[in-house]
Amino acid sequence: MRWLAGVFLLGALGRLLSLAVHGWPHGFQVALAVVELLLPPLFLWLAHAEEKALPAGASG
Repeated sequence: MRWLAGVFLLGALGRLLSLAVHGWPHGFQVALAVVELLLPPLFLWLAHAEEKALPAGASG
């Protein structure tokens, strides 16, 4: 989950950099950037919750 969150976050940073350099993209690209910015914290929270839920020594 943490790797997936990192990939989404890198995608969002790339989109923000593009926005800063080239200006506002098409609305669909803005929606994708919002998703890429909102999902990493959710994925990190889920990974943390999963670690807490699993018994010691178990791997998911």
